Amino acid sequence: MRLPCFRLERHGWSPEDLVMLLEERQNKTIVVAVTPQAQAQGARVGMTASEARALVPELRGELVNDPADEAADLLSLAQAFTRLSPAVRPIGQDALAVELTGVPLKGGESGALREALRLARSLGHVAVAVVSDEPLGGLALCSFGEADRVVPVGGLAEALAPLPIDALAPSPRLRERLTLLGLRRVGGLAALDAASVAGRFGEEGLRMHTLAQGRAPVDPPAPPPLAERVSARVSLPSPVESVEALLFALKPLCVRLGARLAALDLATARLQLHLELEDHPPLSLVARFGQPRRDPDDLLALLRRRLETLRLDAPATAIHLDALEVNKHTGQQRGLLDPHTVGGEPLGDLLARLTDALGEHAVFRPALQADHAPERAWCARPFHDRPRPEPPPPPGPSRPTLLWREPRPLVVRRNPEGRILSVQLESNAVVVNAAIGPERLCGGWWSPEPFDRDYHRVELADGRALWIFEDRVTGDFFAHGAWD
Repeated sequence: MRLPCFRLERHGWSPEDLVMLLEERQNKTIVVAVTPQAQAQGARVGMTASEARALVPELRGELVNDPADEAADLLSLAQAFTRLSPAVRPIGQDALAVELTGVPLKGGESGALREALRLARSLGHVAVAVVSDEPLGGLALCSFGEADRVVPVGGLAEALAPLPIDALAPSPRLRERLTLLGLRRVGGLAALDAASVAGRFGEEGLRMHTLAQGRAPVDPPAPPPLAERVSARVSLPSPVESVEALLFALKPLCVRLGARLAALDLATARLQLHLELEDHPPLSLVARFGQPRRDPDDLLALLRRRLETLRLDAPATAIHLDALEVNKHTGQQRGLLDPHTVGGEPLGDLLARLTDALGEHAVFRPALQADHAPERAWCARPFHDRPRPEPPPPPGPSRPTLLWREPRPLVVRRNPEGRILSVQLESNAVVVNAAIGPERLCGGWWSPEPFDRDYHRVELADGRALWIFEDRVTGDFFAHGAWD
């Protein structure tokens, strides 16, 4: 489906206005979109603003604002068409591809075409649409051929053949080369041998040739960026007060949300349930998975646990369900004898449930942080906080597996050369078999607690390995940690 006036309609212009959309390029103001009325009077995309106004003096101009805003608006419009199919994606700056494969169609493909056009026009947009085997071929027909039609299966090449070569959107340089060779129609390009096209016109020419033959191009357009959230909503036929009734209404909502996530090849790690209440402020709650999920049964089970202790202040009139944190679905399948599938709750789900029950700040995982003092070189972070993976740090000196919160006083006996002979941590002195060090750590001179220490790893005769240090200011020894 193509929305030829979308870029101007989003600025408030109608198709009957004499308006062009302008963009600054290399010290020139170029026309990038025009209304049908302006096009009928001679204005064309690619002209400079002065050339267009020379043909149509009454033509008004609108400068392009942030392209990211345009893309976001088109992506938002695509969400409205998910009622026709869960798989909808933008193409370019003014078109949508609605995947009908596997979707039950009322009235067949012709009925879906009529419904898509009706929906677009009800939203205030001029639209033309084609049902075809391949979306880019359908877009070419929308722009240059007979629109609002259903192309029979296998008939796309025949439908594209009479179109001008511009329908395949060649680059200016390739268009010029094709014109010099007399290739002005799509059918002429389709009749050539693929190998000769690749040799003469390279990768771009081969993509155009593949499309001209009615097949998907070798390098399909990149999918849109991941949506920040995927949503589903339902208005309740009558106000609901009980949790059981809410869960009954949530079941089909979870099915819809799971289908949309599956269509976008996404999964969610965090759900937000938003309840509109009768004569009361709305109520929102968040529930987390230990790892991203999209199965409707998993979504419903998570919400059931969160709703078990909920008491509504007033009856609910509508339910919104949002997948707030979405990620690409890994598609990993568990083995038949995977112990996680036999019984017990996976660790990730357990931690997510504890976080929901106790609060975000009550369940933590240890993480490293940059600090010269070993006792301050770690911090507590929420389990649901997933930082981007970073390359592993370069190998450094060994660190103990157990670091005591407070260093413990230690009595050390040395020989005249300074070698450590024995240590006394609690009661009896223990002979030191080997000592590695010193490793000097110092810092914090700018803080109230500066430190200057020489660390040693000592292997004791009783099998223990301790991490000890000498305070270079006082000369005292302390044990700071141990290896298992």
